[in-house]
Formats: sequence, C-alpha cells, structure tokens
Amino acid sequence: MKTILVDANHLLNRNFHVPTLQHLSVEIDGEEIHTGAAYGFLMSFKKMQIEKDKDEEIYVVWDGGGENWRHKLTSDYKANRKQKTDIFHRQQLITQDILRSLGVAQCQAKGEEADDLIGSLAKFKRLQGNTVIIISSDKDFNQLVSRHIQVLHPKMSNNDEKLMTPAQIEEDFGIPPSKFADWLALRGDSSDNIKGLEGVGKKTATELILGSGSVEEILSTDRHFLIKKGEKKPASRKLQEKINNSKEILKLSRQLVDIKCDISLKGKITRQKPDFHLLKTLFKKYQFKKCLQDFNEFVRDFS
Repeated sequence: MKTILVDANHLLNRNFHVPTLQHLSVEIDGEEIHTGAAYGFLMSFKKMQIEKDKDEEIYVVWDGGGENWRHKLTSDYKANRKQKTDIFHRQQLITQDILRSLGVAQCQAKGEEADDLIGSLAKFKRLQGNTVIIISSDKDFNQLVSRHIQVLHPKMSNNDEKLMTPAQIEEDFGIPPSKFADWLALRGDSSDNIKGLEGVGKKTATELILGSGSVEEILSTDRHFLIKKGEKKPASRKLQEKINNSKEILKLSRQLVDIKCDISLKGKITRQKPDFHLLKTLFKKYQFKKCLQDFNEFVRDFS
C-alpha cells in the first residue's frame, strides 16, 4: 500500500504567490476575503486525488504554529522570517474547512512543525509496510529518502514534477540521503536562520562530507579532509580554522536541521465523515464557480 503525505503549508504558500490566483476574492459581510491560494491548493489536491490508485491513502499535514523544540535550542530559529499575513491564515482555515467536508485526513498539533509530523507519519507508515511519497519541494525532506520513502516536487509554473529518490539525491548533491542532514548543517539555511559554516557552498559541503564524514565525525577531530575529483586532500588552512572555530555553531546547526521521526501521533490526526452538502455551501460562499458547475464530478473523485 502507498501513503501520500502532503506538506500543506508549503503547497498553500506556493499557490499564495501564483500571480494569476492573487486577484481571486469574495466579499462577505462587507469584508474582502481572498481565496486564490485556497482555490489553487484545492485544484492541486484534486489532481493528486484523481491520479492516486484506489488503495492509496492521503494525509494532509499542517504546521501547528507556536514555539517548538527547535526554539528551545535557540531563540534565533526562524527569527528572520516574516509573519504570515491574516490573508494567508484565513485561506488556510478555508482550505482546512473544505478538506474536512471532503472527509480528508488532516494532521496538525500546536507546537509541532509539519516536517516532524511528516517524518513521524512516514516512519509509522513504513513500519506498517507501506511505501511513502511526500509531496513537497522542501529540500529538508531529502534526509528521509530511502528505497521506500520518496519526495515528489509538485509541478508549479515552469517547473516539472521531480521525484527525489536515493539515486536522484546522489546525482544532484553527490551524497547519499543518510548524509543529507549533515550537508544541510554545513550549508546552513537562511530561510530558517540556521547559520552553518559561513562561506561553505554546495560543492565544498559535499567534498567535506566525502572526505571527513558526518558532522559528528567532523566535530570529533581537528584535522579535516576533502574529496576533490576523486582525490583526498587536506582542508585549506582557512577552512580548517573556520571549522575549528565554529564547532558549537555546527553542532547546533546539525540539531536544528534534523527531522524528528518519533513524534507521538495520538490525537493529531483527524478525519470526519464527508459532508457534501456542507461542501456545496462552502463552494457557494467562496464563489468557487468551477467546482459548483462540476460538483457531481468533483465529489465523485473523492468518493
């Protein structure tokens, strides 16, 4: 059996920035309610539903909001991010209401990031013998990839779908998935305000891992090596000093990029009985005219 896990905030955010969707809105009680991201999400999700086999299951996973265990490690985590607007949050609620009326399984918990919920759900389903597909373009999920867990980058704008397998990660980054979190820790992640090693790019991070191993192994010694064009060479004095002077930063970065796969899922997954009468009411309320016009066909895809 196959389990599909949708990184919901990531998919909603991508639709939120699609120019052709940003103008969609409806006036309710004298207030303009934007609906483009919710509509775009629904169309993307409907396509997933149509393309999946009958024995496949889908879970939509949301960020829970609030501080989590990473904020306890450092107050700098995601400190540079702009807060999501009310326009975005309203569309998240609209999307969740529609999915609920469709009887779709959703997973969310305050204080838990979607990454960790997805990692834990992926591990749980894998232990049940399922293969897992994670729908997201977030590179952090590459660390979870294995023969039975893959990441699918959904098609958006000019980008085609891309399936991240162990072979694809080796081709793109030169390292196996088991070392990808180490690669992320070395590179850092500006979007999450994770520092990594200053000035270390994609190529150097790969060469350092190939020559010196994991972050844990790099931290355990004061002499480091790189693999360049198949040859093992000592790190330059500048890079060596940078590593030796940044061990605490590197240790913290490695902790922050790690996706937890042991989060308890009890009480975090909800699924209600489909309510197509409510669904039609929501489509009318938000003026999803195409969905209303093809309503019977729409709900058939979810039955």
